[in-house]
Amino acid sequence: MRKFLFIACLIVPILSCAQSGGTPIFSINNGIISSNSQFIDDFWDSQWANSLTYTASNPISVQVENVVYTVKTAKFTGWEADPAYNVIEISRNNQVVFVRKQEDAFKKLTYLREYADNDYFITVPLSNEATALIFAGWNYASNPEQFLIVVLTESDAKIVYSKSTDIKSITQSGYNFSMIIQSNELEYVVGIGEVGTPITHTIYQQNGVLYFEDIFTTGIVPR
Repeated sequence: MRKFLFIACLIVPILSCAQSGGTPIFSINNGIISSNSQFIDDFWDSQWANSLTYTASNPISVQVENVVYTVKTAKFTGWEADPAYNVIEISRNNQVVFVRKQEDAFKKLTYLREYADNDYFITVPLSNEATALIFAGWNYASNPEQFLIVVLTESDAKIVYSKSTDIKSITQSGYNFSMIIQSNELEYVVGIGEVGTPITHTIYQQNGVLYFEDIFTTGIVPR
């Protein structure tokens, strides 16, 4: 199979090109998170999925300032044979403060496992005040995975990004974080490989929050 490269913003210094004009995905005021609705799609939600029962397990602790959250995952009752999971449950002081149910499931981390300290999500410290949790979704047919970002503060837990998105690469060191994502799937042609133009973006950390910016590609270059 022939491999392809795409040119994006002279992609090598990705942070320098991204941090010039991105849009904040959310804001924080006195510990309360305000999401930017343009980055949240709710097309997975349905009364049917929200009515399904589950038993959460696999507790993982995440500390934000002086508060320790417990993040659990679950499959819907009767779906135990499914290799993915459909529920994210987050508790604070033994009280459930966040639940996300999706018919289109999340998956355990595989190719992203090197960026995580557990099998279920990537933890991104944003500041002393906030931490982001990144969940990778299951790919269905030719659609990108169902990608989710949840932000935690001492007093709030909220979705800030929910879209069909594939993660292409991650750069992370302390409070420095950048991620290249792709919102479309390329066509696969036998004998050639993937063809077309990827629709790519970067999500990066700056001033304690996450920003989103489009990457302007010039097309696919075979090599």
